[in-house]
Amino acid sequence: MKLGLIQMTSTELWEHNIEFIDKELSVLVKKGVRHVFLPEVFFSMSNGEEGPRHLVAFGSEYFAIIQKLAQKHGVFLLGGTVAFKNEEGEVVNRSLNFNPQGDLLGFYDKRKLFSCDYKTRDGKHILLNEGKHYKAGEKEKIIDLGDFRLGLTVCFDLRFPELFRSYGRQGVELISVSSAFTQATGKVHWEALLRARAIENQCYIVACNQVGKHNERVTSWGHSMVIDPWGEILLNAESELGAFNCEIDLDRIKAVKGRMNVF
Repeated sequence: MKLGLIQMTSTELWEHNIEFIDKELSVLVKKGVRHVFLPEVFFSMSNGEEGPRHLVAFGSEYFAIIQKLAQKHGVFLLGGTVAFKNEEGEVVNRSLNFNPQGDLLGFYDKRKLFSCDYKTRDGKHILLNEGKHYKAGEKEKIIDLGDFRLGLTVCFDLRFPELFRSYGRQGVELISVSSAFTQATGKVHWEALLRARAIENQCYIVACNQVGKHNERVTSWGHSMVIDPWGEILLNAESELGAFNCEIDLDRIKAVKGRMNVF
């Protein structure tokens, strides 16, 4: 499978974010990529102190705008999350996944909500607490992509290996970690955690992260990655904006599992 990811710096202005994704999807399609991963809160990024302003819902204008991106470019649009108003009127951090016809393949609500108090370079304390604005999800979700089955996770979920192990025991070949992993935590923890989850579960990890300064309170680490079942890094976007792609194959999974049994 040839897969792509889009590393971006989302702001609160959804029009700007969608325009950027639209442009980068054109780049990936020209390279023959049909499975594209987006980061966490790609549609609109708040400052973490105030609640999200642009809420997506089933049947809404915002939902249709995202759906049409998949249709226009004829791609699977995967992993990326939005602030979503669910059927109960609660706001969740929801991963929406579309096929090339714009049909919703399924969704996943982020289960582990981020909470961190950290110090910036100029000495300011920043407290980010998703629980103020979002309700945590409760269910796992696996998407069937044909040869590959995709287990969905989001950002802070990465620190909880039991979710990944559950997917691994169900035999998924690929797990996505769509993220807005902060610069403060990412420079130390990001790569180590991603490689561990791939090695532990002998599957591919595709981790599409936000990058750069979104607002006065939030800066993301970038370094979106694709990691193989042996823990080798196949792709590292570092601090660059744009579209990136690589290939993954089932034979690599079979080879790794044939060498070492961890289940």
